[in-house]
Amino acid sequence: MKIRSFLVTLLALFLPALLAAQARIDADTGEIRLLDPQSVDSPANELENHVVKRGNSVWFGKSKNKIVDYATVTTKTGTVKTDHRTGRHYEEDTTRYKLSVVVVILDSSTATANAKVHQIVRYTETSSAIDVLVELKTGIEGSSSNYLDRQQVLSATIVTSQNTNAEWLLHFESNIDYTDSARHRQGTLENGDRSIDVIDHRFPLHGTSPFPGIGIEFIENGRLLSSIGDGVYRFDKDLNPDLKLVLAAAMEVVNFRLRQ
Repeated sequence: MKIRSFLVTLLALFLPALLAAQARIDADTGEIRLLDPQSVDSPANELENHVVKRGNSVWFGKSKNKIVDYATVTTKTGTVKTDHRTGRHYEEDTTRYKLSVVVVILDSSTATANAKVHQIVRYTETSSAIDVLVELKTGIEGSSSNYLDRQQVLSATIVTSQNTNAEWLLHFESNIDYTDSARHRQGTLENGDRSIDVIDHRFPLHGTSPFPGIGIEFIENGRLLSSIGDGVYRFDKDLNPDLKLVLAAAMEVVNFRLRQ
């Protein structure tokens, strides 16, 4: 009985640490997501980091960025189409546009992603006391927007110069409910033979901020292939060059939406 009691005590002491090493707590739901032994926390899943440097200027919807020590990136947005609708209890703005991303790595291989973005934002218009005073003083009607929710759907095709016959399809959805700060983002990257999950990722920020940063992970069968977070792209060091290039293009497309 003493031995059994001793073992129970040991388990109680070390179980939280074991779970922390093998699981991640979802920031939105509080659920514990078990990690594959070869996932992000495993020594076998060694990652390489590349800092992302954004261009300072955008001309005619076109910008150039750099994934340090790996690639240069050209991003171009097409014509933005907007539509407005007044519902019974809210206003609704719809935005549609196309996005092109070209990633060129050091050996001149390229990956091209052509994406379509569809966004719907719902909100209500209210007049505050300040708005009323401004209207009385100037005659200009004022109001404030109270955002209810935002829905984004992104779809893209990705092809590399090294394998033009293998087309990858990226689908990513982002839904934000502003009334209770709930955020739900997920998607997939597929080519018919492989399916990679694209999911939310929380990470600690540099400095003293008490709030986690928000990024994205690309995971296949529990194994972390790449991630976006804190201005850094991380890749599994064992990736083959073509898949790494595909992931870089997908990350640029998704990251463009994260910055909007």
